[in-house]
Amino acid sequence: MSSLSTQSYKGSRDYFPEEKRLQNYIFNVWHKTVESFGYEEYGAPLLEPLDIYLAKSGQELAGEQTYAFEDRGGRMVAIRPEMTPSISRMVAAKRQELAMPARLYSIANFMRYERPQRGREREFWQLNADLFGVDGAAADAEIIELSHASVMNFGAKQEMFTVRVNNRQLINRLMSQFLKLDIVGSTMMMKLLDRKNKILAEEFKRQAIEIFGGQASEGLPKLAKMISMKLVDGICRAS
Repeated sequence: MSSLSTQSYKGSRDYFPEEKRLQNYIFNVWHKTVESFGYEEYGAPLLEPLDIYLAKSGQELAGEQTYAFEDRGGRMVAIRPEMTPSISRMVAAKRQELAMPARLYSIANFMRYERPQRGREREFWQLNADLFGVDGAAADAEIIELSHASVMNFGAKQEMFTVRVNNRQLINRLMSQFLKLDIVGSTMMMKLLDRKNKILAEEFKRQAIEIFGGQASEGLPKLAKMISMKLVDGICRAS
C-alpha cells in the first residue's frame, strides 16, 4: 500500500503559522476598514444549491468552473465559487426585517475549477462588501471609496496605484455600435478581452477573427483602435 501524499490538493495551499499570521494581518485590516464604513459581518454556507449559480452566472461558471456534485440526498450542490448568490438569497429571505440601506460584508474562501496560475489558485480568499437599498452612483462611489481606503490602510501611497472605473453601458455601446457585434458576439468579445493578457497575441487575434466572422477585415482594425484608446472622449468620437 502506497503512502499518502503530503501535498495539499492542487490549487489549494496549507497555512503554517508564519503564513497564517500574514493572512490574519490582511484579514484584520479588511475587518477594520469595512467596519469603519458601517458594514456588518455575515456568514454563509460553503455549499449552495447548484441552481443559484446557474441562474446568476450561467453555464460557464456553474458548469465549467464550479466544484459541483450530487449529495447523498440526490440534490445537486456546489462549493461556492462566489458570494453574490448567497448574500442575495439571504437578503431576500430577510427583506422585511433588514433596515435599509443594508451594509454587509464577509471574508470567505471560495473554490473554482480553473488552471492554477500565479496569484490565482483554485481556492482563494476574498473580501466581499455589499450595499443594498441605495440606488444610483452613490452606491458605486461608496464601494470605490471603501476599496481605496483598504489599499491605503495597508500602507500604500497614492502614487503606487490607479483606480479605474468600468461602465457596462459604455462597454455595451462599444460592442454594438462601434464593433457592430450582436448580443452573442458581444458576450464572446467581452470574455475574450478579459483574457487578453493571459493568452498569446496570435491566439487573441485568431479568436477575435472567429467572433467577427465575415466582418473581420473591418472589425479587427476597430478592435485595435478601441484597445488603444486612453480617454473616454476618444471613445465617444470613435462611436
